[in-house]
Amino acid sequence: MINRATTTQEPIALANSGAAATFLEPATVQFITDTYITHEGIGSLTTLAVTRQGNNQGQISVQYAPTLKSTATADTDYTDGTGTLIWADGDMQPKPIALTLVDDEEIEGA
Repeated sequence: MINRATTTQEPIALANSGAAATFLEPATVQFITDTYITHEGIGSLTTLAVTRQGNNQGQISVQYAPTLKSTATADTDYTDGTGTLIWADGDMQPKPIALTLVDDEEIEGA
């Protein structure tokens, strides 16, 4: 579901200044759980959690949107699902992606 990550943090090499150069590992983001399974009858909202891993220096942002075809179809089975998650400098707290489920009579994956 995550299709692009950007960061405002760039490693900087210091040349001829006498100071030691510091190279920071890039921050990465990932879902807290590898697989999310839900059913229409449980309610209208499900939340996917995304965490920042590794380097916590600098602000990072991730734009997300559904990109894979699955048994769920946008606007028929769920709404929302696009946006931007932002972690401030030092922020390692999980960020939510909320999806509103559409409860219909169709059985997906059958």
